[in-house]
Amino acid sequence: MELKLEDYLSENDIKEIVADELRKHVKQCVGDLSVSSDVGRVFVSKLAKKLAQEGVQEIIPDFKELINAQIESEIKNVKLSSFFAHSFGWSSEGNKVLNSVLSDNKALLDAKVKEVFKIVDK
Repeated sequence: MELKLEDYLSENDIKEIVADELRKHVKQCVGDLSVSSDVGRVFVSKLAKKLAQEGVQEIIPDFKELINAQIESEIKNVKLSSFFAHSFGWSSEGNKVLNSVLSDNKALLDAKVKEVFKIVDK
């Protein structure tokens, strides 16, 4: 025996039932999220990122490869002076990194400097 939904329901009724069932299914899979919840924000952020990627992919089909190529090109052009050029180097990111590394290794550097001066004194 074969039943045809169209014999019992209109096309609009079928569409409405399908839409309601899809909503129920999504709520069941994702949970009843509010955008203010952490899970809701994460879900919305991931969805927005996915939609943005798809939109960019339509406009620029190989955008990931282009971005990676540009990153490689920029990295190849980085020079030590690039880190220190801003404000004579005193407030640049490179100077901050260098100061952080020096500070983190202060004991080792102090010991090495003392060792060098002991060698020089002899």
